Amino acid sequence: MSTLIILGIGTPAPFVVIAVIILFATACASIVRKNERVRPLLKDGWTPLLGAMVISSASGIVLDLFVTRYDGYALLAVAFGGIPGGTGSIFVSLLSTALHAMASAIGNPAGTITWGSHEPTPRVVFIVLLLVAAPVGLIYFIVLRLFSWLAAPFAFSMLALFFLCIGITISLVVGFYLTNYLWARGYDPDIYALPIHSAIMDLSGQILLVSCFELASAIGFHVQSLPKG
Repeated sequence: MSTLIILGIGTPAPFVVIAVIILFATACASIVRKNERVRPLLKDGWTPLLGAMVISSASGIVLDLFVTRYDGYALLAVAFGGIPGGTGSIFVSLLSTALHAMASAIGNPAGTITWGSHEPTPRVVFIVLLLVAAPVGLIYFIVLRLFSWLAAPFAFSMLALFFLCIGITISLVVGFYLTNYLWARGYDPDIYALPIHSAIMDLSGQILLVSCFELASAIGFHVQSLPKG
């Protein structure tokens, strides 16, 4: 959609798209207001969304500054932003679901929750998600080498994978503490934690990738993005 809008610059097309989006949003809001069960949700979630927009803007600034400075940065930015962010979002959703289920069972809508012995503890889920996500990053680097999309020493790939694993770990840690922090204060993590967590991981992913390239440059590694075909 964004590509089509860019192609339509200088024509009324972008304004038409914006008008359609505004009308569609207004219609959806009107429909939601008529539903008493979901009407209160119209007032919730705006603060984390605005906060996430600010954080994501910082991530975009970092991307804009370094995407042309390092060959192959754009290819790796996909993994550094997507894999940790997706893994952490899964963790946040699992924690939120478990907290809601246990709170409903004991009649405690918020506050401190004791994990039952029959439930997988957050530590177990943390380790499992880390062990699942890390090989995904490894597969991504293998695909880049197999299709010759990125010319980089093997040692650089291992260094980048190490930084990616750091990003995954940070994502899971942030997801755990952010979810519990919001839950303890009566905020639904599904609404408040996910946008903020995703934005934070976008920014931290860019910072980790820049750190990886800076360290690789200091060591003497050369990375080059190869054209297709």
